Amino acid sequence: MTQRTNNIPLQLSKYVILFVTLLLSGLSFLPAQNAWACGGLFCDNNQPVNQVAERILFAPDRDAGTMHMHVQLTYQGPPDDFGWLLPVPAGTQFGLSRPALFSQLDNRYQPTFRLNRVTAEYCAPQDDAGLVFAQAEESVRDSGDPSVQVTSQNQVGPYDQVTLNATSVEALIEWLEANEYQIPPNAEESLSPYLEDYEFLAIKLASGRESGDIQPVALSYTGNIASIPLRPTAVAADPDMGVIVHLLGPYRGIPSNYQLVELNLAALNWFNPTQHYAELVSHAIDESEDGHAFVTDFAGAHNFPATEIAPLISSALVLAMEGVRDSEQMFTTLERLLMNGTSADLRQVLLSALPLSRADNLRLIAYASNELSLIEPEGEPVQDRINSLIYDENGEPFDVDGAAIAQALRTYNDGGQSIQRLFELNPYLTRLYTTLNPSEMNLDPSFDFNPDLEDVAKDRVAQLFLNCNGDGEYIVTPDGLEIDLSEEREEIARQNGETSRGLDTIGAAVISRPMSSGQPEIITNQRDTLVQIYKRKVVDSSNAFGCDQSLSSTQSSWLSTALSLMLLFIFSLFLRQKSIHASKES
Repeated sequence: MTQRTNNIPLQLSKYVILFVTLLLSGLSFLPAQNAWACGGLFCDNNQPVNQVAERILFAPDRDAGTMHMHVQLTYQGPPDDFGWLLPVPAGTQFGLSRPALFSQLDNRYQPTFRLNRVTAEYCAPQDDAGLVFAQAEESVRDSGDPSVQVTSQNQVGPYDQVTLNATSVEALIEWLEANEYQIPPNAEESLSPYLEDYEFLAIKLASGRESGDIQPVALSYTGNIASIPLRPTAVAADPDMGVIVHLLGPYRGIPSNYQLVELNLAALNWFNPTQHYAELVSHAIDESEDGHAFVTDFAGAHNFPATEIAPLISSALVLAMEGVRDSEQMFTTLERLLMNGTSADLRQVLLSALPLSRADNLRLIAYASNELSLIEPEGEPVQDRINSLIYDENGEPFDVDGAAIAQALRTYNDGGQSIQRLFELNPYLTRLYTTLNPSEMNLDPSFDFNPDLEDVAKDRVAQLFLNCNGDGEYIVTPDGLEIDLSEEREEIARQNGETSRGLDTIGAAVISRPMSSGQPEIITNQRDTLVQIYKRKVVDSSNAFGCDQSLSSTQSSWLSTALSLMLLFIFSLFLRQKSIHASKES
């Protein structure tokens, strides 16, 4: 009897253990109150900022005592209407840069914004560089005025390039008009400050070139000053024109005559940072003196793969191309050159350098590199299509100036070697960004380096806390400000170079004047004010989510029901065992 009695709790304990195990397993699928269910990158994407702006790279070569300036030119319109005029130091050398340089700088060093969603309950599925003139005729005509001199004239890649020395702005304007440049209003006022110390570099597309042939340009001059001649840009600039400056150097780059702004990241729309970043920057820059300031998007040691971005063509292939005399030889040499495929940069050079039309040059490149995806499918056999490009109507190869193509390849190599050398010499990269209205382009920004300033990461990561009951959700910015999403705040918006919405929102957390050494002089520091503005109302400060740590009503109901069922189950087992025991005793 004692043994039978002892069996009752033993059997019950087996059922209880089984039931409790199932119960705890079920509870493990309940939403956890305090677990960060979706940290990291799982709950949101990494959004780069796509800024439409002038893009410039400065890099000193201290061994040679020169400064190098690479400029990305953007233009849409008829090729005959393209022209570019830039004040430059005397003796400036002109060459070509690589399109991949600026695309890779953007890909690697533009700021990114990531919003990590952290939840107590669940994670729901969640234009223009320099001064652009319209131009109608390619030939350069002498104005007859000795006060304007053409000090150099070359064809470089797709461009005809001249350098002018003028002693009066009237004579310079006369020269431009004589060569059928369209002169924007107020050009005299914007050009006159440069007459005494600068020459004027003018480029246009060479005869037969198309707008698609436009490439970034590279300038080099004696000295160590990095400066953007911005004032001429004002005559044709749009409101809030962006300027992105990359500074290669020994340490962090700074504007030497503009201020620095640190943004109030609580004013950023973290759900759409890609589109809103430029508006926040413009608003914050307007809080600086005369709208002359930059923000630092990135500053740090770079790992830029210059040898991959700017590969070189072997001298043997360049010499082989120089020896080409007809189209048949050209295609054979082209096949050797492109046997491993083409980069976008090399393709751009060949589209301009090969002797056919741009469309036929592209077909020629596609066939030589066996990259037929570059062109539309055609019905006839490939060899017949190749023959139609390299033989005339009599089936004979036509004459080709291989030396001209080889020179284009040498220019391509020169640009690549320059880029590689500049990144090897300068281990540190800074990316600065600003926006300017035409009225603010009255001071040319210049740049320097400061060894005492900290790095600036390009990645900005904020945390979005999703509350357990749907109330009190908030964002914590990278600098620790708390944005209560239950409070309505007016988002900053810009129109025609002015803030049209969110006028009272602080855009700049800190405005400072940088120095060539030491820490910057603080002009305005709004951080304490921002902490008070964005201070979140917290009922229970021990709870990161701002909600009751106790079980929710749904969880409490589920648990109460489960416990009741468990007790009922145990009681029924007890009665059953008792009944069995009684019947056996009787």
